[in-house]
Amino acid sequence: MNLAVIPARGGSIRIPKKNIKLFHTKPIIAYSIQVAQQSGLFEYVIVSTDDDEIEKVSEKYGAMVIRRPKDDGIRGTQEVVAEVLRLFESEFSCCIYPCAPLINSEDLQFAHRLLKYNPVLAYAVPMAKWPVDPGQFYFGRSSAFINEVPLTWAQVFEIPHERAIDINTQEDWDMAEKMYHGLHVS
Repeated sequence: MNLAVIPARGGSIRIPKKNIKLFHTKPIIAYSIQVAQQSGLFEYVIVSTDDDEIEKVSEKYGAMVIRRPKDDGIRGTQEVVAEVLRLFESEFSCCIYPCAPLINSEDLQFAHRLLKYNPVLAYAVPMAKWPVDPGQFYFGRSSAFINEVPLTWAQVFEIPHERAIDINTQEDWDMAEKMYHGLHVS
């Protein structure tokens, strides 16, 4: 079994309600949920959240929701994902960020193949050329997440720069909207 886990806490400070803010026509978290579903890789797409609104939006788009205690943002993503994975038996899992509207199913499928056919890899992670962390996902063996194997054990693979942006500020958000428009609307 493969799982997708989307860690989506409710306390974004720089961009209030970032995980459910409308991005073009739908809440930004919907892009991550829908691409995970469309990839055909996951038995469950799970959103781990501490927020009622994120829970409602996530369920509307077909994700399973697991509630966690209020999160102050200090706990690391890997720790949050590992908590969810301890509830399931799975071979591979993918941590997908909730604000990744430029993610695509082909990259998820490629990362899965890297792991499936290379048993010594712990993770597969997309990166743009410069190197730029696209802030999209990291795919790994569930045991690597649970045992807190560092991401230094990852196989990095390249994605195009026009699909790589980590959304942390309003300026990042505005740039991501332009990038999305250039890829999908023209």
